[in-house]
This record gives sequence, C-alpha cells and structure tokens, in this order.
Amino acid sequence: MDNQDFQPNETTLAAMREAESGVELEELDVDNFDEYVKSL
Repeated sequence: MDNQDFQPNETTLAAMREAESGVELEELDVDNFDEYVKSL
C-alpha cells in the first residue's frame, strides 16, 4: 500500500466530532438483538 496521508472530507470530520462528543448517542436496545440479526 502506498504511504499516503488520510485526509477525511468534511462529512467524515463532522461524524468523527459527533462520535467523540457523545452528545447524540442513543442507547442501543439489545433485548431482541439476536432475533433482529436473524431477520436480516
């Protein structure tokens, strides 16, 4: 692989900032997760 610097676009940067802030995080309901995965 080439030795390139990764330069994220503005959308990616905004998503990274949001994830790091924790402000918009929702609680994941895992009660029926197995059934959900099986339905995919």
